[in-house]
Amino acid sequence: MNLTENTEKTKILKHRFTVGRDKLDDNGQLAICTLLIEITSLNDKIIVSNMGTLDYEKIISSQYHLNFLAKAHLSDVVELQSKSIVIDSHSIEIEISVWKKKGKKAALIADGYFAFDTGEIIPKTWSLL
Repeated sequence: MNLTENTEKTKILKHRFTVGRDKLDDNGQLAICTLLIEITSLNDKIIVSNMGTLDYEKIISSQYHLNFLAKAHLSDVVELQSKSIVIDSHSIEIEISVWKKKGKKAALIADGYFAFDTGEIIPKTWSLL
């Protein structure tokens, strides 16, 4: 799988949702697991955008790091931005930023990055399955 044949150097995708009661934890804050699901979903979309598919037997997350900086609450609008950067013919890095917005105020609540590598032979135990 050769990334340079299927991609531009950089792509940006965004996703926005409003925090409803169904997304809250027991403390009345946006549940971390919900935020992780949203981040994973956006990562999947940008991987498909760059690679044309999600072939979990040929894609491995080689590194990742997330910083959780603040909490979102009921009725906050949460916006995720995912920026992919093609590093070489077999590597892509995805930078993620997550903002909460209420009225005209905005605050960064999470950021981080994921590095994905592709190849013809990746052991199944190390794939995303």
